Amino acid sequence: MNPIKRVFSEPHRMYFSAALLFLLVPMVWWGAFLFQRFEVPVVVKVNPVAIHGFGLLYGVFPLVSFGFLFTAFPKWTQSTHEVRKCFHGPWWAMVGGFALYFGQLWIGEPWGSIGAFCMFIGLLWGWAHLLRLFIAGEGFERRQPAYVLGALFGGVLGSFSMLAFQLVPIDPLYNAALAFGVYLFWPLLLLSILFRMLPFFTENKIGPIGMKSLSQTLPLLTVGLILKTGGALTDTKELWVLSDSLLLGVTLWQFYQWKFFYPKKEALLWYLYGALAWLPLVFVLGIAVGLDRLAGDFNTHLDLAGLHGLTVGLLACGAYAMLLRVTLGHSGMALKADGLSTFGYLLVQLAALMRVGIELGLNHVDGIVRMMWVPSALWLIAFGLLGLRYAVWYFRPRADAN
Repeated sequence: MNPIKRVFSEPHRMYFSAALLFLLVPMVWWGAFLFQRFEVPVVVKVNPVAIHGFGLLYGVFPLVSFGFLFTAFPKWTQSTHEVRKCFHGPWWAMVGGFALYFGQLWIGEPWGSIGAFCMFIGLLWGWAHLLRLFIAGEGFERRQPAYVLGALFGGVLGSFSMLAFQLVPIDPLYNAALAFGVYLFWPLLLLSILFRMLPFFTENKIGPIGMKSLSQTLPLLTVGLILKTGGALTDTKELWVLSDSLLLGVTLWQFYQWKFFYPKKEALLWYLYGALAWLPLVFVLGIAVGLDRLAGDFNTHLDLAGLHGLTVGLLACGAYAMLLRVTLGHSGMALKADGLSTFGYLLVQLAALMRVGIELGLNHVDGIVRMMWVPSALWLIAFGLLGLRYAVWYFRPRADAN
């Protein structure tokens, strides 16, 4: 099999190779934009903040998630015989859509709207295929996959809102696209996946330690995230005192059941736990935002710190861990992270810490806004090293010849 055909032969090869490219190229532009915006006028045809944020939420991170889900979901639902009918179409829509959506910074309309439409169709198409696998499967535990589908449908709603905002750029549509993506789609999707996979990954590596995922966790997290999303949609973030208190309590109790602080010497394990560690901080920041609103004030930077804790902390660190683990396992290599991979992961964590810290310090530290480009540079180094080390394996046969 030639290398190009091999890339298109398995979902993780297709989706992860595109994801790595898109995790890097747009961030080069974003970092350069943040670096020079105070010195050199930047001429673009549309709002760069929306392109950066929605491009990641509905274009780049979905490639990572579907690369994993088209690999794992058929096994969960006992429908592996159906998977080859699923994964090519959504990939073309997502990849082509993101290229046009990002390219609108220079080529403008109608290409931006066409790109947004394709991204929406790609996400809807991928969700519909997973729903078909869910319906076709027999004799499997249906609850956890159903939550995955529910989370993805939140992403479909957010992606539709992004498309609507592209066509009619008004604040309510922008807020809807942001709220569905940041506060419902991604936290619920990652938690629904790890609800099943974290005990499996951990106890397969270090043996039984009594980990368990509580049946009440996903329903309560869903209620909390819906409340949080509703507060963001209606600009009543006073609700976050309630929603984030619930989310914080449920998360900490589930962490206890997951033996969160049990020693885990294998780096691939603590990569996942390190990404999840952002959740309590984000929920504490959400409570602070709600209390700030109740006091009659609104600190925008407090809100944005929590947002970047979710996107750079939870999502980017989780994406790094998922890309590495699935690439190693499905390329026939040992499930063991090397020093370079760990260095890259720590750079992503540092990028998240800096981005949240800079946001919290904007009202207190003069000139700190000029450091906004540094997290982007750390991100580029981290994912660049990951790509240089492992992207070639998407074109190669498995190392174990299976």
